[in-house]
Amino acid sequence: MATICREFRVPTIVDTYKATQILKPGMEVTVDAEENVIYQGLVKELLTAQLIEKIPYEETYEFKLLRRLLKKISTLHVTDPQANEFDLAHCKTFHDIIRFAHEMAVRKIAQGIQPSQLSFVQSLTKLKLSIPLNLTVVDIGGGIKEGISSNEISLEEISCLPLQILLEALTAPGVWQSQPIDLDLKGFMASFTSKLPTQGLSTDRLNVNLAIVSREYVNLSLNLGYHFNMVDANMSDDRDNNYIYFRFFGGVTEFTRRTRRAKLLAQILEENDFAVESKGDLIIGRIKKIDRQNMEGKFCLIGRLIGYTRQLDVLLRSEKDIDFFADQFLKGERELSVSSS
Repeated sequence: MATICREFRVPTIVDTYKATQILKPGMEVTVDAEENVIYQGLVKELLTAQLIEKIPYEETYEFKLLRRLLKKISTLHVTDPQANEFDLAHCKTFHDIIRFAHEMAVRKIAQGIQPSQLSFVQSLTKLKLSIPLNLTVVDIGGGIKEGISSNEISLEEISCLPLQILLEALTAPGVWQSQPIDLDLKGFMASFTSKLPTQGLSTDRLNVNLAIVSREYVNLSLNLGYHFNMVDANMSDDRDNNYIYFRFFGGVTEFTRRTRRAKLLAQILEENDFAVESKGDLIIGRIKKIDRQNMEGKFCLIGRLIGYTRQLDVLLRSEKDIDFFADQFLKGERELSVSSS
């Protein structure tokens, strides 16, 4: 919200902790965001001073400088790990470098790196689940219960609460669609031209998924056939340190249906207070600085969302289907039902 208000120059004060207790519906107030003060009634002097400001904020040197810097920092160009352009030479921003480094690290671990080769890794263990997720857990401190020495662990032996909540939601009855969904002719033909993410991996390493965990932190990379989910998050009792970064990309069908699924994801995430960026079939959702109880609810949401949308692009045959399936999810439905459109 703060980012949107800043963009549209709406005076805003956040994290007051008591505004809803003091301010009443319909009360007229004047918000001085520069001094972090809210005045009861209309303060004409403040409004006049704002109107006669000499230089619009967008014309200031600082604003223009930040705009130029942001183009070198936040824009993401290397989105598709399958593309020939997914290499260091095509990294143009800091976001590109971070994305590329993350993907290369995931591939390296998937190719069989040993914990002894990484000083910060305490254990590298397979996680046994009720669904075929093929998930390897990399513990960097406190993410797995003490005294566990087995090469395969259960969800109950995970100490990383964010991962535990997310996977409990993902493995709940009905969330993970076990039955294949029928492709129509257009989707079937598109599946022939889709490429599996096999660059740099031997056939016995395909679809290896990774969770890098500590007690409060998780970085989850899921390669679910033709599409990718990534969750990077931290959850603690300190709301200022809490955040979730969620990214979704790809699909088995043609680009139009993959884009529809991205729109559906954006709709659901925005309904649940995430700030969303989208480009084609790429979706990025962010939320931060919320309390622990709300964080737990968001992790449950992400777990359900990953399972619910896993094969959904196949069923999104029209724009009307976006609203239909989004409404089904928001009503609490777990299993996919066919739209009447």
